[in-house]
This record gives sequence, C-alpha cells and structure tokens, in this order.
Amino acid sequence: MGNSTVDALAALSAALDALSALDLADLSAEHAGEFAAALVVQEQRVAATRARVLAVFDGSGAARAAGATSTAAWLRGTANLSPGDAAAAVRAARTVRDLPQTAEAFAAGEISWRHVDLIGKALRKHGVEPLRAAEPTLLPLAKAAPPAELAVALRRLDEALDPDGAAQREVERWSKRRLSLVTGMDGLTFLDGIMADEDAELVRSVLLPLAKPTRLPDGTPDDRTGGQRMMDALLDALKRVADSGTLPESGGQKPHVTLVVPLDTLRAETRTQAGSALTALWGASFGRDELRRVCCDAAVTTVIAGSDGAALDPQDLRQYLDAEGRFLGLGQPLALGESARTVSVAQRKALNVRDGGCVFPGCDRPPPFTDAHHVVFWSHSGPTDLDNLILCAVGTTASSTTTTGGSSTTRTAPACSASATRRSINGCAASTPPTATPEADYPCLGWARARARARARAES
Repeated sequence: MGNSTVDALAALSAALDALSALDLADLSAEHAGEFAAALVVQEQRVAATRARVLAVFDGSGAARAAGATSTAAWLRGTANLSPGDAAAAVRAARTVRDLPQTAEAFAAGEISWRHVDLIGKALRKHGVEPLRAAEPTLLPLAKAAPPAELAVALRRLDEALDPDGAAQREVERWSKRRLSLVTGMDGLTFLDGIMADEDAELVRSVLLPLAKPTRLPDGTPDDRTGGQRMMDALLDALKRVADSGTLPESGGQKPHVTLVVPLDTLRAETRTQAGSALTALWGASFGRDELRRVCCDAAVTTVIAGSDGAALDPQDLRQYLDAEGRFLGLGQPLALGESARTVSVAQRKALNVRDGGCVFPGCDRPPPFTDAHHVVFWSHSGPTDLDNLILCAVGTTASSTTTTGGSSTTRTAPACSASATRRSINGCAASTPPTATPEADYPCLGWARARARARARAES
C-alpha cells in the first residue's frame, strides 16, 4: 500500500478507536438518535470508498492472478464474505466505476449500499448508457426514499427498456403465488404463502388496522407478540367476511357449525346423556375448549341422526314431525319425495354429516368438493330423500353392462374424479329401483352407511 492509503487507514482506525471508547451512558435519547443517523452516513461513505478500491482491483484482473476464479470468489476466500455479500460488493464496485453520479451520491453518504445494489442490478441487465440517462431521475428518488420505492421505479424502467421481457417476468412473478394450509400433529395448522407486492399491500391495509395493540378493560397492556396480533387480525378479517353473507356458496350452503344429535339423546331430553359430535365444514374435529369457542359466535345447525350415525328411516321420522313437517321444530324437512329434484339446504347439511365427503372408496374429498347425487335417478321415480342421496366428487361418468338371457343392460353412473382406480359405481344410478337388499344392488348405499357408522364411532 502507498503512504497515502496507509495514513488514511491509520486515521480511520484512530477515529474508530475514539468512537469505541466513548461513554454513552449519559447520552440523551435525542442526541443518541442524531449520533446514530450521522454514523449511518459515515458508514455509507466508508462503503463507497471500499467500492471504489474494489473497482480498481476488479478491473486489474488481480483476482485471477491470485488464483481465484473471480473477484467475488477472491472476496469469499480473503474476507470470509458470504456468496451473496461478495456478489453485492462486486456489483457496487462496477456501479461506482460506470455511473459517476451514483458514485458521487454514494461517497457523500446520500444513498445506501442497498440503493447502489439495486441500480447495479439494472446496470448489469441494460448496460451503461440507459442507466446514465436515467440517473437524473433515479438519484433524487434514491436520496429521498427507501430502497423499496427505488425498486418500483427500476421495475418501471425495466418495462420501458424491455417491454416484452418485463411482461414475461410479470407472468412468471405472478405464477409464483401460492397459499397452503398444512395440519400438523399437535393441533396446529401451518400457513405458508407467497404473493405479489401489490397483493401484500392489500393484505397489510386490511390486517394492520386490526392488529393494533389494544389494552384490556382493566388497562393492562396488550401482551400479544406482533405475530400473534397479525394472526388474530387475519382471523378477525375472515370472520367479518364470513358473517357478511357475501361469500359464494360452498357445496350449496354456507354452514358454520353442525351439531349432530342422536335420536335417542334427543328423546331422552337431557343434556347429561348427550353424546353429540361437532363437525365443521372441512371435517375438523374439535375438543371441548375449541367447541366452546366456536359455538360462542356461530350459526349452529342441529341435525338428527340415528344412534349409529346413519340417516334415520323416513317412516320412523314421520311420527316425530310437527304440523309444519319439521322434526320437533328443530330442523327442516329431509324427505322431499318426487316433488323436488334439487337437494335442499337442510338435506345437504344432513348429507355432509352422514357421508363426511365423497363416499367412493379411496376418495377423501371433503363435502365442499362433492355434489349430491340420486342413487336412483329422479327421472326414474327416485325420491329426493336422504336414503336415496349420496355425496360424490364427480369428474367423469362410468358405465357397467350386465347381460341376462341374451339381453344387455347398460347403467351409467357418476365416477369419482379422485379415485385412482376410476372404477364404475355399479348400479349407483340404476334405471330400476332397489330390491329387498338395496346395499347389494347399490354398493354406494353401503359405502355411505358404513362411512357414517365409522364416523359416529370415531366421534363418540
């Protein structure tokens, strides 16, 4: 090193020693803030000087002469920098070398190394001349705004200089959006997602007002962490939307909570004998405390079921209907006969409870991804009653052909779109009514009833 650089480093070292020796115990908060801001400016000035020095080293090819593959590799080995920091240091060096106005602002501490790095990335992509022409516009913004705002301006510059490439990158950026909910083994669900910056602004504008710390009624400060307040704000926002009545219907309804009450329990007229289960729209199972919280502010629908969880026999139900055709005044009619083809909301709720999703073997799709189907076609006198309805995730149709006495009969049935085998549901949409053994003629009835019984046992 020359004498000038040695003297400069000695002076810098002495100044840093003096700063380290300062007693800051009596420094007022106001002066501490001013001092910290001044140190940030000096830090940027030192970073600018390092970039200028590194530019000379990079341009000389000394890194390769020293056995390194690049200047960044030399920095990683000599200064123990991470790959990202080493690459950023080289970008800054080349930026101050090629853009004099940017170098001047950096040396004065008017812009940070992060601003310089963003400009350097644009420089590498578009070349020197376009960036030199844009410096008079970019630098005033960089001096007055944080790097995030400069990044937006550089995206607009990118769109102007390379409109086709910018459009493609926008599509690629948008395609990276995702949101996933993964249920763990400890009763917690993990939420993970990626969204565009503009969408994140919408999320912030909704959540931040709801995430403000609030004092308890006794004046105790809010002890929630920032992350807890943001999660509570998200749930608050979702509850407001769910309660607004503006959401599209899911599976023919918008249920909150379905309370399944066995007939024996209802007739006993005592809560102590209740063995009820609570089922959410997506099949969640709740413990006692969760049940209390959910039912505290929820629309609760009561569904009457048999003791084994299966649908009640319509013949047995009739003796418990009131004058308006409702079961003891608690629900809506669940047997519509041939008077209506479309499944009612009340029937859909009962199907959600009984079937718990698609009844096709091997399919685990929840109720919102299923449709209600007649076992015997309504057009073939099949009643719109629970005993003639199932839930199935329909994607295609399948058919089965049986031959008896030289004549063939073809039955077309819905096939579960989630089934790996995609085998036919034999007879589930038959043109003839069931015989005395309906579960033998119509396997889907057996699937639905077996699934209901298994769910009832699991929830008891």
